[in-house]
Amino acid sequence: MRLEELNWMDVQNYLKTNDIIMLVVGATEQHGFLSLLTDVKIPLALADSISQETGVLVAPPLNFGISPYFLSYPGTISLRVSTFIDVIEDVIRSLYLH
Repeated sequence: MRLEELNWMDVQNYLKTNDIIMLVVGATEQHGFLSLLTDVKIPLALADSISQETGVLVAPPLNFGISPYFLSYPGTISLRVSTFIDVIEDVIRSLYLH
């Protein structure tokens, strides 16, 4: 069950019985002949599988990581460490408020 597929009332109902959410963090970076989102697709598939078995909600994935060493490869998106930390903190803070 993915957060982005629900409306706010569905989330409110979920929170009446559960306060757990999974957050997948990956990167958009080169992986040779594989997709730039390999670091997101694999853990997201695992999270979806766990969610199906447990009913735990899955937050939208964070598709950006810290990948400065791959910036010479087209398509790589890299965040600064401070930006990455700020984004993670903001996402967690937003989810925690509810």
